[in-house]
Parts: sequence; structure tokens; C-alpha cells
Amino acid sequence: MRGVTATADAALDEAWSIATDEYPTALAFASDGRCCAIGDAGGTVVVVDAAEGRVLARHSADAAGVLALAWQPGTRRLAVGGQSGVVALYGADGCEAETPLDGGWLERLAWQPDGRRLVAVQGRTLHQLDADGRRLASSAPQASTLTGLAFRAGGRQIVTCCYGGVAVHDAGSLAVTRRFRWNGSLIALALSPNDRVVAAGLQDATVHFWRFADGRDAQMSGYAMKPKSLAFSADSQWLATSGGPAVIVWPFDGRGPEGREPLLLPEHPAPVEWVAYAPRSAGLVSGCRAGELRLWVPPVRREPLAVKPLGHAVAGLAWGADGDDERLAVADAGGTVRGWTL
Repeated sequence: MRGVTATADAALDEAWSIATDEYPTALAFASDGRCCAIGDAGGTVVVVDAAEGRVLARHSADAAGVLALAWQPGTRRLAVGGQSGVVALYGADGCEAETPLDGGWLERLAWQPDGRRLVAVQGRTLHQLDADGRRLASSAPQASTLTGLAFRAGGRQIVTCCYGGVAVHDAGSLAVTRRFRWNGSLIALALSPNDRVVAAGLQDATVHFWRFADGRDAQMSGYAMKPKSLAFSADSQWLATSGGPAVIVWPFDGRGPEGREPLLLPEHPAPVEWVAYAPRSAGLVSGCRAGELRLWVPPVRREPLAVKPLGHAVAGLAWGADGDDERLAVADAGGTVRGWTL
């Protein structure tokens, strides 16, 4: 089918599957949606054809274990970070550069939207590298370990979160230019595609958000568990959150969620670990600890379009887009990664 729609036959029959050597730790689609990288706890990265699952490359990337993958926009160059604290860049002919950083693992990587710079999170510090892997700058240590990382749409600002709130950094100097303070431990971060809102999941089982325009903030509470996975819809109108057996979806249209009830989707058989919106359509996917995957199109339809039992807990989700096709990859704790074209 061409994207996820409310009337589509979304049976989620597998397009392909592949077994990882160790526990799968990272998934990422290239910007053209035509290949998908899979990292595991043993340090291997496998690149597969996203339509067929055919293995295109296999790299021994980080002997201590892979934690983060990021494709350079508009290219087939892949950045890899992991437990060893080295950023590695891989191209068509294998490893092109390896840059050791100051110590400690690298859990998050993000490319500037134009692909000119790469940012890596290492504990409380941001590091900036150029497109060839040379380190350009490092930030002052933040108040605590950075738990979220994203570029704003224009690429001139970087957003991070940690205990104490959200920080906005200049993408050139990495200096903090603005803070949204909150007395709590922020564990997940999501930016709306329209660049107006930053949302965070907190250790105290709440979701907090701020509007960039005026700094106005609000909090959503009542979660059974800490919401460690958040995702905005492609049109920025909805924010899906984990935090219990049900996916909770908040409205972010012109009025915002304040004073309004969220959509509460039918419960999974176990707590939801992952939520992710499709890159173009209204499709939403969620995965739980019991190994059940569900595909939704809220608010058009509140029952799932499809339910797929995986046999093991969901370990990761990723979406990609190739022309009119949307592609989904799902890893489970048993070491299987499955892919679909929707």
C-alpha cells in the first residue's frame, strides 16, 4: 500500500526478517528510506535493503556494543556510536573515520538537517564533529546526564534534556542560549515537526511540554508508569505517549491539550515500551513488553488496524519513507528484526 490509511488492508504480513547476533540496540533508516541499519549489543552493524531485507553490508563497529546509529541526510554515510566512546563513520567502502571522544559511552547521535555536522551525546557533554568525523567543539558539562537530543528544524539550534529541564544550544558553539527549567528528571524528548513544541517524559510518570514562541508550559499527569517513549504525528497535531498498557494521544491543534481529554487507545496486554508515528501519514505504531505490535490511525479509528504478535518484547521501532511508500522496522528482544512496506 501507499502509506498507512484508515481503509488499508494492514495485516502486517512480513516483508522480510533478519536475525541479529546479539540483542538489537539501534535501528535507523537512511533518509531515502531504501536501506536500514541495525546495531546490536555485540558491536555488529548490519545494513539491509529496506524493501527486501537483503544484507548490503556488515560492520564490526564497536566491540563493546552499539548504542546509536544516524544516517547523514542525503547520503549513504552512517555514523555509529557505542560503549567504547568512539564515533565511527561508514560509507560504501567500509569505515571512513574513527574519532575517540573523551571517555564513556555514546548513547545518542544526530546530524544537522543539511548533513554538515554531527552531534554526539557523551554523558553530560555534547560533542560536535564535521562531516568527515573531525571533532570541532565540545560543550561545557550539563547539570546531569543528557537523556534527549534533537536538532530544531532549521538546524541552527540543538535541544537536549536532563535532570532540571530542557536546554537549547547554539548549533555552532554548543553554548546554551535558552532553558526551560523544571525540577524533575527528564528521560525522553520529542520535538513537534512544525518546530513549535518540545515535550518530555519524566521519571515521576508525567509528560511536560513547552512552547518555543513564549515559553508557556503545561503538564499531563495520571500515567501508571514513566513515559519513556514520545512521538508527534507528522502534522504536529497529536502527541502519542507510552506510560502504561494503553497508548495515550494528546491533541496539539490550535487549542493545545490544556483542559482537554486525551485519546486513550485500547490497552496492550502489557506496558507499552515504544510508540512511533509514520513520517508522512497518520499511522502510529506501538509495541509492548509482551511482544505485541499494533498499528493505529487515531483519531480516525480508535481500534488498531492490525495486531502482530512477535513472541518477544519489542526492543525498538523505526520508520522510513521511500517516495510514496512508508517503511517500518521492528526489533524484538529475541534478536529478530522485521520489516514492512506500507
